[in-house]
Amino acid sequence: VGDAFIAAVYADKRDVVRFLHATGIVSTDSFQTAFEGAMRVSNSNTALCLYSFKRASVPMLNQRLMEKERENISTASISTAFKRAARCACPDQANIVKFLYTQECISPELIGTAFVSAAGWGLDDVVELLRTDARLLLESVHEAFVAAVCRCQVQMVKKLYSQQSI
Repeated sequence: VGDAFIAAVYADKRDVVRFLHATGIVSTDSFQTAFEGAMRVSNSNTALCLYSFKRASVPMLNQRLMEKERENISTASISTAFKRAARCACPDQANIVKFLYTQECISPELIGTAFVSAAGWGLDDVVELLRTDARLLLESVHEAFVAAVCRCQVQMVKKLYSQQSI
């Protein structure tokens, strides 16, 4: 069932994905593999479908990270999920960034990528959160200022400028 579930996700067959998931026998590993694959396509409706199952929700990710005996999410998977979420402007993706940024496997470069993207999209809460992270590089702050200017995010430009780190 796991291989069929993954194949249905990659083929963007949401009806099949829903059916197989409803059986209750899709393993966590298969779900994780399928979710990562769906996240590779930034506009994937199947990724949203998987997210709707609440197996990949922020509270569920938190619970699963705390319960190491039930599931071991690799650092590569966490980094990949963070990187994909950092590129998007939707609230669910921003919540994933806010949840995963504390993980040690998130590099300064990925923190910077998320910071620049959040500034460009005008996501104040993400910018404020990442701005205080010790891994944030000054170069990323400069890039964020430029991104905010390029996307006409006037309030973000003012906020970044007023912090005098530009």
